[in-house]
This record gives sequence, C-alpha cells and structure tokens, in this order.
Amino acid sequence: MTKKKTALLALALIALVATVSATAFFIISNVIQRTANVSKANNILITVEGFPTEVKFGRDLTFTVTTESLADQELPDLVTWITIQYNDTEGNPVVLDPSYFYIYYNDTTTPWEGEIGQYFMWNSTFNALLFTGMGGGSWDAPVGYYNEATITCRIDAYAPLPDGTVTWKAWVEAPLAP
Repeated sequence: MTKKKTALLALALIALVATVSATAFFIISNVIQRTANVSKANNILITVEGFPTEVKFGRDLTFTVTTESLADQELPDLVTWITIQYNDTEGNPVVLDPSYFYIYYNDTTTPWEGEIGQYFMWNSTFNALLFTGMGGGSWDAPVGYYNEATITCRIDAYAPLPDGTVTWKAWVEAPLAP
C-alpha cells in the first residue's frame, strides 16, 4: 500500500472508533412501540326529543333539547349556534324574517326562560336565521354539565311563506377546536 492509502485507512479507522466511543450506549433490548388513533370526539352531546315531522302555520310545537358534556375536563368559552332554515317545496332556501317566528326557551337547569325569537338574524351564508346567544354568547361546561331545555315555537299564521320544510339545527363550538 502506498503511504497515502495507509493514511486514509488510518483516518477512517480513527473516525469509526471515535463515533463508536462518542455514542457510549448500545441498544441491548428489543424496541417496542405502540400507536393509538386520536380523534376529536364529540365532547358535547346534543339530543332532541319531540321535534315534529309536520308543522302547521299558527300552531305551537314543543320539543326538548338536552345538552350534556362528555369531557373529563371543563370546557370553557363555548358558543351554541342555532339556525332555522326554510326551503320551498322545490328545495330552494327562502329568506326569513325573525318576526315570522315565535320562539320561547325554558331552561329547567339554570333556570331561565323567555322569548328568544327576536334575537335570530338572517344570515345569507347559512341561508337561515342564526342565533349564537345561548349563555350570553359564551358559556362554560364544567365536568358533568347537563342541561335540559323546552322550546316552544310557532310559525306565524300570516307569515308570507310558501309550503315547504323547516329545518332546526344546533351545535356547539369551542375556541380551540376546528
């Protein structure tokens, strides 16, 4: 071997020994790994009982909404969204005015009750009347939170609406969850 090759081989050997010495620890067991799927579960459960399949103009309808926290921690700064959408018989959205509706909310847990229909506003993004004011617009759900509310509502007998369908939708949003 030439001196140049011997020097390169010696350098490579020194680099290898230095790398092994710098590590100082060697794996002497098997490597174990576990993976779990993670999902954003529904931490707030909303259920509805008694929502009718037929609605007549001018007649009261009453249903019960239950809101329950399933989380094992407090959920602060929540916002409840409620929409009322009306579609004609062809499925086209109809612009609504809050004055077409009487909506009375009775919260048996807090207790709080009163007419809330005037707080709904038309929102063209949702093509629906929109209300986000439950709990003053922001509320907290402590561990074990359970709320039951009775809602009585009516479409005014003289509301200038065609025959169609009415859809009531509610959900809860948190500030840190998408």
